[in-house]
Amino acid sequence: MVEFFLASYLLLKKKQREAWARSLLLLWYPRPDSNRHARKGGGF
Repeated sequence: MVEFFLASYLLLKKKQREAWARSLLLLWYPRPDSNRHARKGGGF
C-alpha cells in the first residue's frame, strides 16, 4: 500500500505532487475550516 503511494508520488510532476501531498494531509489532519466547508456541502 505504502509502495503504491510512493510510486504514484514519484510519477507526478512537482505542482501535482504538492497538491497530492496537501490532499493527503487533509485526509489525515482535516482543518476546522475545511470541516466547515464539508458540512456545508453535505459531505462528511
